[in-house]
Amino acid sequence: MAQGDLRLIPDLDDFAELIKAGGYYVDKTPYIKEIFEFNSRVLIIRPDGFGKTLTMSALRYFLETDYEHPGDTSKQRELFKGLKILGDQDFCEKHLGQHPVVFFSPRHAGGDTFDQAYKGLCEDISSLYGEFSWLLHSDRLDEDEKRNFRRAADVNSLLNGGALGREDARESLHDLCRLLSKHCQKEAVLIIDGLDDLLQQAAEHGYFEEMSGIISPMLSRSSFYTSDYMCREIISGRLRPAGGDLFGSVLDHFAPNTTLCSDDGLSEAFGFTYGEVSDLLACFGLDEFSGKVLEFCGGYLVGSKRICRPKDVICCVRGLLKSREPGAAAFDPSSCLEERDCTVIARFLPEMWCDDAKHLQELLDGGTAKLRVAEYLSHGVFDPSKFWGLLFYRGFLTVAKRCPNYEYEFRIPNAGVRRCFAEKLNAYYSSVTGPFANLARECIAGLVSGAPDKAVVALRRMFWNFVRVNESGVKTAYENFCLGFLTRLFDAAGQEICEYRYDSDSNVISFKSADGAARVALVIKYANPDENRGKIADEAAEQFESRHGAAALQANPAGKCFVCAIVFCGRGCAFSLKEINP
Repeated sequence: MAQGDLRLIPDLDDFAELIKAGGYYVDKTPYIKEIFEFNSRVLIIRPDGFGKTLTMSALRYFLETDYEHPGDTSKQRELFKGLKILGDQDFCEKHLGQHPVVFFSPRHAGGDTFDQAYKGLCEDISSLYGEFSWLLHSDRLDEDEKRNFRRAADVNSLLNGGALGREDARESLHDLCRLLSKHCQKEAVLIIDGLDDLLQQAAEHGYFEEMSGIISPMLSRSSFYTSDYMCREIISGRLRPAGGDLFGSVLDHFAPNTTLCSDDGLSEAFGFTYGEVSDLLACFGLDEFSGKVLEFCGGYLVGSKRICRPKDVICCVRGLLKSREPGAAAFDPSSCLEERDCTVIARFLPEMWCDDAKHLQELLDGGTAKLRVAEYLSHGVFDPSKFWGLLFYRGFLTVAKRCPNYEYEFRIPNAGVRRCFAEKLNAYYSSVTGPFANLARECIAGLVSGAPDKAVVALRRMFWNFVRVNESGVKTAYENFCLGFLTRLFDAAGQEICEYRYDSDSNVISFKSADGAARVALVIKYANPDENRGKIADEAAEQFESRHGAAALQANPAGKCFVCAIVFCGRGCAFSLKEINP
């Protein structure tokens, strides 16, 4: 297909529709064989936007038989015309159009309550059964089987049938595979895409156990190893669940392939390689932008291969093409990238401990952080210790180096992801109702009331968990980190203060309480680990009072005046607060 005929369609994940629409397709078809032969039960885990659904869809269209004309593979050969998989004649002879396929990718399931989510799931099951309504005319199925088919195809029966309706939902996928296999006289393939999205919502909204009680049996209702009607079961998702929950215990029987795998068997099956990105840019005459696109979209390590997130690449290329139109603005990749779901970052920030903040600062400064992450994660439990694993599996981190004892060095893969962290950090520190703002108000209240214990507790908690956004990715000086923290503190304090001033020569911040009843001079100092921070703070407060106390009193004659010396060292600080007396 000529360049002018190609279209970039980032949101179209149905393989047949993409090919028929003339969409640009990076040929991943050789991995159809790799996935099919990987194991009889396969679990594929990749972050959002890596093309899982598109590849699962291609797998379906390649394997699925023509039910109207069994044995005729002309439709499949036309659909895959020009793609590499057709060059493997032996594999095509055995599997091209040779299997009944059940492809389940729930689109309606989800919601704030179990009832909403279950209703959507039932609608998806009914829609799936509707694709095979012709089975009701099969002379190979008996009347009991057809009656069960009708119940599973009826949304109202699934919703309002009580225990029987729930049981029909649980058995729906394997039952459909069994009926197809019986009609076609061939073993079926079951492909499930995106069920963990449904469980993720269930966990977030508090109905995980109810939903996993439906989903788990859908995967394990029949014993696969004794089944005479299925030859493959392939599931793709974003997380590899722990065996401690119902869903995870079922998937323990699946052979996994995740972004933590060290082998290269399926490393290039999902996502774009750097070479594939170069080919895409060359196809549209955009070779010179390769470095910029890789900076914002690349950097993921899978096995030993560097991979880009396809959705970001396509959005960048579309932005580049638009920037070439007459009167268009210059290309800005940060404005082209599609908004991605950053909920996990927003949930992580208030839960951070001191070490978490330190690691995140290292990552945002362009370095790496050595972390131990769980290979298995439960959807139903959001323990703060699991957040690093969630960030990794959701594509906000990538492996930089594998270490002994299941530890890894992680890094932020690219500038696009760094922007996600920056936006969420800015939103977190700017919120007037969040934990940081509440602590900031407590700190200021302690300072202006002369209550050092109250102020220092709030100050230390904020400083331990503070992360400074550095857009350039170049490490900031430690002094700038501390001043950045203080700036955020006073911004968050909002209407609690007035007459805020910072004197860079003396490193003193001065402000008044909003009611004018107290004036505070904050003296900023830095210490080495072997120095006595408390002593330095006391001396700094004494020196300020002796040199500037009279002026401070004159500036606020009707109220109280305090001097506070704060001495920073690493993520610790010492604090000395005293009232200035006439």
